[in-house]
Amino acid sequence: MSSLKAFVIRVNNIPAAYAPGETIIGEVFVDLNEAKSCRGIYLRFKGKAKVKWTESGGSRRTRRTCSAEENYFGTEVYVVGRPDGEIELVAGQHVFPFTFTLPMNIPNSFEHKYGEVVYNIKAVMNMAWAWDPETCLPFTVYSPLDLSQILPRTIDDEVHADYCWCIFPCISEGFMEAQIHIPSSTYAIGEQLEVFVEITASSPSVDILGIELRLKQIIEFHAESKTKTTSEIVQRTGKNGPFQNNIHINLGLQVPSVPHSGFQHCSIMNIIYRLGVKFLVSGCHCDTKKYYDVMIGSKPIAPAQDVARSLVPPTTSTEFPTGGFAISRTSSIPTAPIPGMMGDLATITGTSNPPPYTPVPSIGFRIPSPSVPVELTSATVPPPSYESVMAEDSKK
Repeated sequence: MSSLKAFVIRVNNIPAAYAPGETIIGEVFVDLNEAKSCRGIYLRFKGKAKVKWTESGGSRRTRRTCSAEENYFGTEVYVVGRPDGEIELVAGQHVFPFTFTLPMNIPNSFEHKYGEVVYNIKAVMNMAWAWDPETCLPFTVYSPLDLSQILPRTIDDEVHADYCWCIFPCISEGFMEAQIHIPSSTYAIGEQLEVFVEITASSPSVDILGIELRLKQIIEFHAESKTKTTSEIVQRTGKNGPFQNNIHINLGLQVPSVPHSGFQHCSIMNIIYRLGVKFLVSGCHCDTKKYYDVMIGSKPIAPAQDVARSLVPPTTSTEFPTGGFAISRTSSIPTAPIPGMMGDLATITGTSNPPPYTPVPSIGFRIPSPSVPVELTSATVPPPSYESVMAEDSKK
């Protein structure tokens, strides 16, 4: 029977979603069936991006792997013990609090077949000459693209298409002309993307059967001297015709929940969005397509940290011991506290540094908050009332 009954990482946000620059507050929970000796327990905070794919080489039988990585942070710190020491954890439950402040310039979490941006916290119990038990907690970083910092532009374009007879291309069947107006080039997720089309001329023998809008997502993965590109239609809509001359058509498309444009702070991946307007025509003639670059992001009114907190349940303000990290004293935790979280260490001990580890049966590293009686002073005692003074005089 293993002496390690439970070994988990618990954090303040549920789900574990954070904004760049926000402080992660959590704890390592250990439950032992019997006493266990180890060098200590350390945490490893890691954030990285990775792209990888294979492609054919010079011959059919050879294949080459293209890959690249980008590291954003990799911090390792002991919450108890040290690499060259030895401690004994008694049987029972132990709680070791920690905090970690995320860097500002880190990209959004992302997962794809050919690339990913991942963040996680790993706790390792460093054993002397034995297998090291470990546990891992992935978390999400929400790094929004603030569209209020990007100047939008109006898109106006003219469309012209000539049609020829299918059997004899030298014989003309007329032409089509249209005006396209898109009010803005920047859109937030959930917004309505509107396109105004005016058909000014059309062929008498070629009908415009419909107009289709397509929002295309293009992702670029960059490895050493190689780039792989994927494309996908993430949203589409349209209107059926046929349409005649001098007609105004209004089309709308709701922007779906997709990763933001640009993939800021990541140099090995890029995301581009293009809006396509397609004119469907009759006969054997080719459809006319036009594409325009648009930016998709968010338009936050509050700071980025408040946007990330909106992904998790309502929170309240509580302080935790530092556990060896610098801590921001304005952090959020769920209204229902996580079992085992401690009070403010500075209030208990009068210092911001954690005390040396002392095993305590059943409750581990927990320090109870002292109960301080409140003493009334002359400044807090109210003055006597008029009735009480008169009653005292009558007794005398």
